[in-house]
Amino acid sequence: MNTLPDLFPELKRDRGFMIIIDPDKSHIWLDPDEEHKRHLDDVVAAQEYFTSILIGGSTGVTEQSMDKVIKMLIEKGYPQKRIGLVPSSHTTFSKYAKYAVFPFCINASLSYFHYDFLYKSIDFVQSHEIIPVPTAYLLTSPADQTTVGLVLQPDVIRNVGSAERYTKLANLLRFQTLSLEAGSGAQYPVSSEIIAACRHHFDGIITVGGGIKTPEEARKIVGAGANVIIIGDAIEKSSHPRELIKSIYNAIL
Repeated sequence: MNTLPDLFPELKRDRGFMIIIDPDKSHIWLDPDEEHKRHLDDVVAAQEYFTSILIGGSTGVTEQSMDKVIKMLIEKGYPQKRIGLVPSSHTTFSKYAKYAVFPFCINASLSYFHYDFLYKSIDFVQSHEIIPVPTAYLLTSPADQTTVGLVLQPDVIRNVGSAERYTKLANLLRFQTLSLEAGSGAQYPVSSEIIAACRHHFDGIITVGGGIKTPEEARKIVGAGANVIIIGDAIEKSSHPRELIKSIYNAIL
């Protein structure tokens, strides 16, 4: 079973920082307006401060938009081997990505997000030699107030007891990567108590995303037990994304 440290050996010793780009936000990434015309360049210029770029979004993403943003990244000098996907359906894969987080959404109420869309995507993934990273994907509060929560209709994790039970399930199913997600644009990130509870029961890689806005929040999250933080919305909204990326990197060292 592939894991993130298999792709990025530095994660065996260091904390990781990944940036997620939503191709549906074309005014930022694909056809940037005046406010965001340097965003993609700034992200690429700051590549020494983060591990990888993930491409994905809950709604409005197409194979074509993913292809376009990945090709733009490569043209600007970002290494293709460090570009991954977080697919939201079997139609949101790109042949230009090196790897894909395969999210088994074990607290979603719809079976499509447990395994159906991954089953439907397997031929594409294999034909383009995209490396799958099987991941137990858990939505935590306040994800029910975000787009991903509306789409997945999850049994949102709100307390330590629920977090522990789902983490034990991830262990039982032999997952080696666990993703805790509060949702893009969440008012606040996954709580330290929930992260610590999952860490206590899980020996693999834990990634945490959603609602992380500041270096201080990033530091608190890795201190609670996260191996990798994933940030997108804060970078989209930043007027100085390169400086924000560097400050987050320094905070989690």
